[in-house]
This record gives sequence, structure tokens and C-alpha cells, in this order.
Amino acid sequence: MSNEPLCLEPKLSTYTWHGNLAKKFDLIREEEILPNYQNLENNQMNQAFSVLSNKIQDVQNEIAALEVAIQNEMARMRVESERRQNHE
Repeated sequence: MSNEPLCLEPKLSTYTWHGNLAKKFDLIREEEILPNYQNLENNQMNQAFSVLSNKIQDVQNEIAALEVAIQNEMARMRVESERRQNHE
């Protein structure tokens, strides 16, 4: 759920704040804060998610490689053990 509307809140009224400073403040929220939030929400979060997804895939690949290496080592040890038993 987006918190985008929060960038423009609270709404300013003549009862809260008005005049040139209030208009400038609203302009800053509309032209700077809101676009920066949208950039953060849309681009930076997607980039961070992509980096994390790639890292997860790397770790999964490492785990798979380690599992194969362990299986190979266990097979080698069984063969070695059988050779020793046959030579006794």
C-alpha cells in the first residue's frame, strides 16, 4: 500500500496556513517531495529488490554446489573405505 498521499498532507487551508509561504510549501511538496517519494517507491525499491533477488539466487547456487561437493566427498570416502576393507 502506497503512502504517497502522505507527501501532500496535511492540506493547508485558510484556517491553518495561507499566503505566499504556504503556496511555496505546497509547491515544494508537489514538485519535490512527491516526485522523490515516487522515485524511491518505484525505482529504488525495485532496484533493491532486484539486487536482493540476485543475491538470493547466488546463495542458492552456492548451497547447491556445496551439496554436490558433500555428496561427492561422501561417495569418495565410501569408495576409500571399501578399498581399505577389501585390502585387509
